[in-house]
Amino acid sequence: MECFGLDGGFSASKFTCRNGQYCFVGLQNLLCISEQAFRKKPRLCAQETDKESGTRCGHVAIIGKSNVGKSTLMNHLVGEKIAIVTPKVQTTRNRIVGIATEKETQIIFLDTPGIFNPKLRFDRAMVDSAWTSAAEADMIALMFDLPQFKARKMEIDKLHEEIKSRITAIQKKRSRDVILIMNKVDLMTKKDAASASDVLSEFFSDVRPVDQFAISATRGDSVQDLKNCLADTLPEGMITFPLPSFFFLPPASQR
Repeated sequence: MECFGLDGGFSASKFTCRNGQYCFVGLQNLLCISEQAFRKKPRLCAQETDKESGTRCGHVAIIGKSNVGKSTLMNHLVGEKIAIVTPKVQTTRNRIVGIATEKETQIIFLDTPGIFNPKLRFDRAMVDSAWTSAAEADMIALMFDLPQFKARKMEIDKLHEEIKSRITAIQKKRSRDVILIMNKVDLMTKKDAASASDVLSEFFSDVRPVDQFAISATRGDSVQDLKNCLADTLPEGMITFPLPSFFFLPPASQR
């Protein structure tokens, strides 16, 4: 069983295959997911609601340009080092699913390849994977690298325009909540962070974001506030998985 276990992360020995099921040994429990379930597209928790239970469950797609800190953020949100974290662009080559429980909500994170201008067919497939996650999610988190945006004179470029256009098209098919995440605020002054955030939030106002957060994914600043927002905003639904938090990744041949 293949898994991304880097720098003290999970090792492949924690995965086993028993009678056609992939099993992940967590800190407290053993989770088994059938081979057939891995091959199916993820079903949104909101489709199986149980309003009397008072629980919430849903998928969150983290969308942003390459190297804005998506993997680092998800590691903080889930509480385990599950995604590849490196300064090199485009290291998250497959959709990694992390699951966390906050309050009475189960949050299923879809970490995606960064949005960039694809030149090769493989590059296009990576970008398409990100938008597939966004289309399947109950909630979309748009993440930005504020220092990088400031360094580029806070100019809205073609990728920003494409991201807004894609999100708008997705919302026309099915309404979903969007939040804005301004990352790496610890690397700039409060004044610069505020001015850069204002430009981005004004441009993306058309997608009707329900909230906005200025965070440091590296230090964890305001990440818990972000997590609380996700927990309170996701739709009512049955808790799908029994573990407080974990991740799973099918073999490369089945992705």
